[in-house]
Amino acid sequence: MSFFGRLFGSNPEESCEEGLAALDRRDFESATRAFTTCLESSNRESTVRLARFHLAECHTQLAESAWTRGEYARARDEIEVALSYAHPTAERHLIAAQIARRIDDRADAAYHLEAALQRSPGHEQALALQALGWYEEGRVEGALANAEALLLIDGRAARFREAHARGDKDAAKAHLLAVATGFPQSLVQPRR
Repeated sequence: MSFFGRLFGSNPEESCEEGLAALDRRDFESATRAFTTCLESSNRESTVRLARFHLAECHTQLAESAWTRGEYARARDEIEVALSYAHPTAERHLIAAQIARRIDDRADAAYHLEAALQRSPGHEQALALQALGWYEEGRVEGALANAEALLLIDGRAARFREAHARGDKDAAKAHLLAVATGFPQSLVQPRR
């Protein structure tokens, strides 16, 4: 920060520049601090919008990092903050739904899946994750309806239908999970 910035308070533009530099280094904690300072000290609408946009991205990245480390409560907190800072995207709602599923909050997962699908009705992963949740709850008709919609996007949904028809619920869930995560079916295991 400049001499005058330290003397008279923070300079929002400098804080934004610090935040952008931290983003370039993928240092999301530092970027969050810088963009928060920028947001709190600026009166310019364009600067505030920029700071909020980048704060949403920083908190999304922090949520994904926490998820990877198995810190699910922190991941949930971070994605909720991300959703509050900028226009909630289908992708952010999908991340929130995945986190909610992981901590067994089915109501929150359902809410975020509905929100993701409102923003992007044909979102492949959201459709598959919603179908998986419904299938686990015994709402087979809804799961099959989502699988029909998925067939237009991803042929792997046919494997779900085949496994369901054979009565192999574990394989059916694994096929939906493969579509929901984007991973090959051999790399994922369904929840029991």
